[in-house]
Amino acid sequence: MNLLLAKELLFTLPSVKSKHLMKKPEFIILIDDDEATNYYHDVIIQDSGIDTRVLSFEYAEKALDYFRSPDCIFVKEHCKGIIFLDINMPGMNGWDFLKEFENLPDHPKESITIFILTTSENPIDLTKAEKSARVKGFIMKPLTTELLNGIVDKHLSPISE
Repeated sequence: MNLLLAKELLFTLPSVKSKHLMKKPEFIILIDDDEATNYYHDVIIQDSGIDTRVLSFEYAEKALDYFRSPDCIFVKEHCKGIIFLDINMPGMNGWDFLKEFENLPDHPKESITIFILTTSENPIDLTKAEKSARVKGFIMKPLTTELLNGIVDKHLSPISE
């Protein structure tokens, strides 16, 4: 698997914007047990210039409940989204979330791209992320506007002008 690491992302992105409009995520979901971290990342997302809505969950279980709900926007409207998932959380951790996420119906599952966003420098976590078909990147906190814009540009399909 070709897992995207943050430092690879920074060095592989073109410095000039493409003449294509990039398909932006309609939602970005933050799953992190730290409220202040979610707030900070929400500010980064808003400052990035990406026209998106942000959902934050401090508990992985609550995020799964949302995805299972008939009110889930990904089920109702078939939206595209990105999840930034912390690994180390009380109760259900990020790895447990990923296992349960696989049990969801194809929609919303197929419309969401997942990135690990963590402080963990444990090589075991990186190896687990590399082995996961669902995880598209392993990023060290904090998220920056440069990283976010790079992720969106690299991982969401271009739409011709």
